[in-house]
Amino acid sequence: MSDTFLADLVVVELGERLAVGLCGGLLQRLGAEVWAVEAADGDPHPESRSAHRALLDAGKRAVAGKDALALLERADVVITSSDWRSGAHAALARAAGRAPVVCDVSAFGTSGPLAGERYTDSMMQAYAGLVDTTGNPDAAPVASRVPIAESSAAVYAAAGVLAALRGRRKSALPHRVEVALFDTAVSMLSTFLPTHFTGGSPRRIGNRHPSMSPWNTYPARDGWVLLCSASDDMWGRVCEVIARPELKSDPRFARMAGRVANAEAADAAIRPWIAAHDVSQCLDAFNAASVPCGPVYTIAEVLADPSLHALDALCSIEDTLPGKRIVVPGRLVHGAPAQGRLPAIPRKPHSDSGAGACDAPLQRTCPPTPPLTREAQGVLSGVRVVEMGSYTTAPLAARNLGALGAYVVKAEPPAGELSRASPPYRDGQSYLCTISNSDKRSVAVDLRTAEGRALFDELLARADVFVENMKPGALARFGYAPEDLARVYPRLVYCSVSGYGAKSPIADRPAMDATIQGRAGVMDLTRGEGVPFKTGVSIADLVGGQFALLAILAGLEYRERTGKGQFIDLSMQELSAWLTQIYWNAPVASAAGSVLPCEDGYLYVETASPTAAMREATRGKSRAEALAILTARGLRCVPVRSVSEVAAHPQTQARALIVDGLTREGRAWPLLACPIRLDPFPAAVRRALGGVGEDLDEVVRDWGLETGSPARSKARG
Repeated sequence: MSDTFLADLVVVELGERLAVGLCGGLLQRLGAEVWAVEAADGDPHPESRSAHRALLDAGKRAVAGKDALALLERADVVITSSDWRSGAHAALARAAGRAPVVCDVSAFGTSGPLAGERYTDSMMQAYAGLVDTTGNPDAAPVASRVPIAESSAAVYAAAGVLAALRGRRKSALPHRVEVALFDTAVSMLSTFLPTHFTGGSPRRIGNRHPSMSPWNTYPARDGWVLLCSASDDMWGRVCEVIARPELKSDPRFARMAGRVANAEAADAAIRPWIAAHDVSQCLDAFNAASVPCGPVYTIAEVLADPSLHALDALCSIEDTLPGKRIVVPGRLVHGAPAQGRLPAIPRKPHSDSGAGACDAPLQRTCPPTPPLTREAQGVLSGVRVVEMGSYTTAPLAARNLGALGAYVVKAEPPAGELSRASPPYRDGQSYLCTISNSDKRSVAVDLRTAEGRALFDELLARADVFVENMKPGALARFGYAPEDLARVYPRLVYCSVSGYGAKSPIADRPAMDATIQGRAGVMDLTRGEGVPFKTGVSIADLVGGQFALLAILAGLEYRERTGKGQFIDLSMQELSAWLTQIYWNAPVASAAGSVLPCEDGYLYVETASPTAAMREATRGKSRAEALAILTARGLRCVPVRSVSEVAAHPQTQARALIVDGLTREGRAWPLLACPIRLDPFPAAVRRALGGVGEDLDEVVRDWGLETGSPARSKARG
């Protein structure tokens, strides 16, 4: 029988931010006992926690009044939102502050010129550059209804809580976690910032790819189809499917560079065939030709998806109203031997009488420990990590583990991981790759050779964590199946991130960020003029990396308690669908407002139906002028800021969200700070990645490797 990742941990939610409820839900799924402090004066705003109470309370207990005060005195962790509280929550703030671990999720954090300002998720998406990355370049930017800033902040907050719990074993000092939506949003701009760093102006590109074509969304007879052609061979197969073989030799399209330059013409050649077929017919044809593709699911189709049901990603429970049922997220983190916990029926709030308020014994799980010493470093100091990943998911998790103090070795193929080829470059090195791989040491590992496998074995034998984002089964071909690693390295926490998860019926299909966004319902909720768009920031990739960080920290907690390692299987589709959960049940008010054009850009207004008077107020005006007019009328609005504006913003500078890191040769590169702020063990980003394999000598010394000798681990059968 499987165990949960966390045990004997009592968490209390105290705040109105959606992220507070989402964070508590993640900790509940990992095994914590979570209590939600209910407030009669909760905020009904559609982006607040109170507006989605039935959904967010799944698996939690509710508490109110005097019982809440008594509970706070015995809680291990309190999750709060200092910038968005009800009166009832504010009255309990002093007691909440005495908890061993306090995690505060707010819009801007507690420092910088905007500290304390209460922005909603949709306002933050506009202000922090996310909206400006979404939509076609020759049209207005598109606001997503998906609460991606709140959701990402919630995952980082849950990870921060687990990091702080580890810190409690190092120091008895109070531990404080701070996650700001603004910081989180800036950290998601990694694919756009390289253009800014090289003097350009980052631009949205709709559903296209900057260096591959055809790559777009096309209308079919009964929906939309995503097509992602990543090579000349794939283009040839596309031509065969659409019965236009002559296009293979068309000089405009014969090579990738030509197709990118003539992307509109390539799309025009494809559209008629797709428009004449149903979505299912298109998918069958392109999948048979091994061309990556996918549907743009509506939320109803997401809830019926066989892949999600195979993973138990959806759970039907009784609502707080008798006789009614709602759909909520399932376990999310699939481990072995540990498992996530399914949610149960929420418990009604207790009265102020005190009777039965805490019917289970509540003990703080972090006993007093020696005080912090000068020698103490990051909260993960002493943890060794091996990462074998490309682009975003595994590299994102590993780079944050490095910022938290872990020693991270990036095991790359001799030619380097795939993002090393991504422009723009400086001195032959990719900005994207460098930004995505801070605080790591590169070692070249060729699993096709005996020497490469021996080196890999030595690394795994000394590692605490292994994280990768390969296609399920890719490592098994070299003898590194999950069951092999569990047998040979029983204390290893192994996290695998893939498009659909190893147990999905479509596990072997190619998965790109765009196809995952389509299958998860994200694109259905991100529409401009009826056209579904992927979010400009690669949210499916990003949430996969964020959850990998959380899952790895949970795996380390489980090992701390049991001495056992872990295999964790994460599905990007399941995790991306989690982003859309507030739309799974009864229709809710739109969580996105409107983007209105101004003379120098766009203004975001927190209303889904702007009036003619509002549009007139922005016409011919600068953003600052329009903002002053509409704010005076009582409307909540913010400028839609560009990526470059966000990079140079005083809040970005005050929070040190973009920092300089040095390679081992002393070259400085701009890097992104970790969005998790911890006290007394602060995260720190210091080191920039250098060339492929250039850190082998350092790793050999620090890890005590015997490079080139036979593997010292047990032989495989």
